[in-house]
Amino acid sequence: MSEFLEERSLSDKLRQVYSYMTLGLLLSVLTAYYCFTSNLWYSIATSFAGYGSFIMLFLQLGLVFYFSSRFTKMSFMSCIVVFISYCIITGINFAILPMVYSVGSIFLALAFTGGLFGIMSIIGYTTNVDLSKLKNILYIGLLVLIGEAILGMFLDLSATQMLFNFLGVVIFVGLTAYDTQKIKNWYQSYEFQNNHEAMGKLAIMGALTLYLDFVNMFLYILRIVGRRN
Repeated sequence: MSEFLEERSLSDKLRQVYSYMTLGLLLSVLTAYYCFTSNLWYSIATSFAGYGSFIMLFLQLGLVFYFSSRFTKMSFMSCIVVFISYCIITGINFAILPMVYSVGSIFLALAFTGGLFGIMSIIGYTTNVDLSKLKNILYIGLLVLIGEAILGMFLDLSATQMLFNFLGVVIFVGLTAYDTQKIKNWYQSYEFQNNHEAMGKLAIMGALTLYLDFVNMFLYILRIVGRRN
């Protein structure tokens, strides 16, 4: 009976993580839709002498690093504010996607991403295999993707772009399963089970982690199946 109650409590906690993540994705979609239909994205992109898009990108990266480094010292409400801010900025940056890809291919990429994400989340939650063994491989692959993105700003890597797109999908498919198991282990081993604020902050951290997996997987899938305008 105690094992059943413990499993139910864990399921409730993970359901909270996925609820936050889903709300974050919806917020990004609504922000992207508003910015695209109102041309707000263009005003932002052309602001600051045309460096608006780069500034928004650096804001995204800055928020992730800030949240990761200050997580334990932040209040629950501060975590919520950072998470919401990140989702809104992501939505602003995504407002340009309908200008590059057809709406149909964007929805197709979302469908593929949702399916893959769901399958890998279930695997990460239910498997008895220790996925932490994949951590180094996945992080090395992530560094390769980051290096490719940086080099792509200065060199023409179009010949190998599709290869890196498939690699990106594989990496974030693996990270989804790994991060799901990691979040599950967080809750099982966390020492402040009765500290509601600490558990709430943990839910936000988990939501942001899975949000990043979903969004990055979507971008790589879109580059594969997306039909350019």
